[in-house]
Amino acid sequence: MDDQYKIYVVVAVLAIILIGIAFYMFSLDGKMKKLEKRIEEDCNEKN
Repeated sequence: MDDQYKIYVVVAVLAIILIGIAFYMFSLDGKMKKLEKRIEEDCNEKN
């Protein structure tokens, strides 16, 4: 009976890790977009 629940624990842990990685990637993408916009604005001001 315990072996049956172990697979569910493994799947749950992997799902939590993948959700965490996805959240991190989306937040990193947002930060990169802000930096790209800021760099572009700085380049336009110099020209």
